[in-house]
Amino acid sequence: MLLGWIDELALIRSDPTKNILKSFPLDVKRVVISSITDYFNQQNATAKNYLTTTSHVEWVMEVLGHAFQLPIADHQTIDRAINVYNKWLFEEAQRPAPLQENLQYFVQQIFNHFSLLFEERGLDGTLGTGGSGSQEEKKHHIHLCNRVLDIFLQMGVKGDMLEEETWNHILKIILGITDSTLRGKRGLPELSYGLLKVLFELWLCSLSDDKTMWRHLQEHGILWSKNNATINQWNSVCIG
Repeated sequence: MLLGWIDELALIRSDPTKNILKSFPLDVKRVVISSITDYFNQQNATAKNYLTTTSHVEWVMEVLGHAFQLPIADHQTIDRAINVYNKWLFEEAQRPAPLQENLQYFVQQIFNHFSLLFEERGLDGTLGTGGSGSQEEKKHHIHLCNRVLDIFLQMGVKGDMLEEETWNHILKIILGITDSTLRGKRGLPELSYGLLKVLFELWLCSLSDDKTMWRHLQEHGILWSKNNATINQWNSVCIG
């Protein structure tokens, strides 16, 4: 369950066994997602103890992940889903035991889900429709995306908890989101500067010497070379 553009670029392949709620009616999804999200947001210390197996965690994450595909009118539910994932990423005591035991895998899945937020959607939640509703909803969408970008940066600071495979996974996610926004025109152009800043900072924080990863950055980055945001952010990296 991740941004479709990332799958199209073959950076990361989507798992066909995920996205269970995709075809359910919106009103049904809203009830399920808001109920689970509110419960874990408010009572995570208790709720996490009910997740005793990997399958339990994956089921709850299926629901939480779908929050990032809801219409932006449901911004409060999306915000609470971000809260839950933020706790699980950065507060060890707040993690369900199976997540802690298989941390690298679940960190990768959480960032997959975050990527879903970076696509414009219609009022019914239809992705890639080129509109996020009212200007007020667009403000909410930008705010939510910036919250997630802050989490990307926090993860860069906490990089010592990541194995190389997970580092590369997160870099591919932010690379795909950036390409989707700058070249695919599926995201919010207002996020261009922020995305590039996070992309370049994370790449440097990773200390990656993986030739394949650098080739990915070169191949996609050259396609944004005429974008003013790319030029300005790259200059900032070189100067800074």
